Amino acid sequence: MAAGALRKGIGVGYGAMHDLGVYRCGAPPVMFVTEGANWTIHFIGKGYADGIEAVHPGTIGLTHRPYKLFDRIVHFGSQFFWRLWAESLSPSNRAVVTFFHGKHEDGPEMSQNIDYFLSNLGRLERVVTAASLVERRLLQWGVPREKLVRVPLGVDTSLFYPPGEEQRRAMRTRLGVPDGAVVTGSVSIGMATYPDHAVAMKDLFLFADNMMYRAKAEGKNRVVVPDAQDVIDVFRTLGEKSMLILNAVEKRSVVPFFQPIINVLSGEVEAIEVLSRIRMEDGRYIIADEYVAIAEKMGVMHKLDFIQLEKTLEAVETTGYSGYLFINMSPRALVLNDFVQETRRIASQFRIDPTRLVFEITERETIKNMALLERFIGTLRSEGFKLAIDDFGSGFSSFHYVKRFPIDFLKIEGDFILGMKSSEKDRALVRSIVTLSKDLGIRTVAEYVEDQEVLDQVVAQGIDLAQGFYIHRPNISMAEAMRGRQGLEMAAAAGS
Repeated sequence: MAAGALRKGIGVGYGAMHDLGVYRCGAPPVMFVTEGANWTIHFIGKGYADGIEAVHPGTIGLTHRPYKLFDRIVHFGSQFFWRLWAESLSPSNRAVVTFFHGKHEDGPEMSQNIDYFLSNLGRLERVVTAASLVERRLLQWGVPREKLVRVPLGVDTSLFYPPGEEQRRAMRTRLGVPDGAVVTGSVSIGMATYPDHAVAMKDLFLFADNMMYRAKAEGKNRVVVPDAQDVIDVFRTLGEKSMLILNAVEKRSVVPFFQPIINVLSGEVEAIEVLSRIRMEDGRYIIADEYVAIAEKMGVMHKLDFIQLEKTLEAVETTGYSGYLFINMSPRALVLNDFVQETRRIASQFRIDPTRLVFEITERETIKNMALLERFIGTLRSEGFKLAIDDFGSGFSSFHYVKRFPIDFLKIEGDFILGMKSSEKDRALVRSIVTLSKDLGIRTVAEYVEDQEVLDQVVAQGIDLAQGFYIHRPNISMAEAMRGRQGLEMAAAAGS
C-alpha cells in the first residue's frame, strides 16, 4: 500500500506539467532512468511508470540513455544513477533524484559519491526522500530546503479513497467494534541497515525484528534503529541462543507439545500435531519460532527433530494413542541424505506404522528446487510416510504442489478460516479449496478454529478436520490432547 501511495503521490506531481514549463510533445514529459532489463532499478522504474500511467496516461517513460533527452523532467532512482549520467545530461532538463541514502562514514566510495552529489546540487530540480532521518542529514549537508521534498510513505491519507458506509459497517462487524466507537491505529517499526548492522540478509532481518519488538515495548507508534550497544546486545542474544540450542541437543531438553485435530462431524480426535519446545532450567518453555532459524543456521535442527520424534513416540507408547501424528518438517531436511532413513529407524524402534506419520511442508516457505523436493517426497512415500501442505493458499506454490506431489492432507491457511465469519470472499476461497481437495481425494484441515462461530463455518464448508484453541491449546500431555474438545471442557471445569 505504501508503494502505491508513493506512485500516486509522484503521479499527482507529474500531472501538473504545465506549471513546471514542460509540455507534452514527442516523448513523455517525465523519463525514469533505469539500467538493463535484469537490474533491480529497472523493475522499480517500471513499477512507478505503470502506476503513474494508469492515472496519467502519456506522462512517464523509461530510458537508459538520458543523454538523448532534452527539455524533460529526468527522474533518477538514486544518487548513484545521477552521478553516472550528470556529465552527459543536457542542462535543458530538470532532474529529480529520489531515495537518497548513505553517509560519509560508509566508506571512501560512498563519501566520494556524496561529495559529487553535493557539488552538483545546482543542476538538480528536486531531491526526494521518504525518511525524516535522511531529510535532516541532507539539510545538514547544505541541500536547500526548497529543493528537498519528503514523501512520507503511507501517511498522506488524501491519496486514498475513503471507505463507503457499507465497507465501514463490514469492517466494524469483522473487528467487533460497536457503532460510534473510535478506532485508532499505531505502527511500530524496527530498522537495520547494510553494512552498519549486518551484511547477511537473515541477520539484517533479525536486527530489524528485534528493533520492532523494542519499538512496541517502548510504547508503539515509533521507529527504532539499533545503536552500537544494540548491535552488541543482539549478537550476545544470538550467542546465548546458540548455547541454549547446543545444550538442548546435549541434554535432550527438547519437549514435544501436542494439539488435537478433530473430525468436525464426529468430534473424535483423528490426529495430533506435534509442536517443538525447549525447556529452560527455570521451567519456562521456548517456542520453536524463537530458535528454529538459528538452529537451522547452526546445522543442528535435524538433531532436535530426531530427539522430539523419539519423545513423541515414547508418549504414543505410554498412552496407546493410535491416530495420525502431524510433524513439522524443516526445509533443510531435503539436503540430509539420511533424514528419511533415520526417521524410518526411529519409527521401527517404537513399532509405529509409517502411514501414521504425516510430514508437514509449510507452503509459506517455498522450496525453489522442485526437482530436489520431488525426489525427497518420493523417498518419503516409498517408506510409507504421508504428506501434508501447511498454510495452503498463503503463497504462489499451492497448486504446483497439489499437481506434482501425492498430497494426503491440505491444512488451509488460517487467515481464510478466520475470515469466513465475515467475508464471503474468504468463504468462496475455502469452498474452492474443499471442492478441489474432494475431487483429488485429499482431506482438508482447518487451522485457527478459535470459537464456535468459526467451527460452524468449517462444518458448513465441508472441511474434514479442525484444530485451534477452541478445540484445545497445545499441551505437554498427549493423554490430554487425545480427549480433544472434551479435554478442554474438563480442564475448564476443574479450573472453575
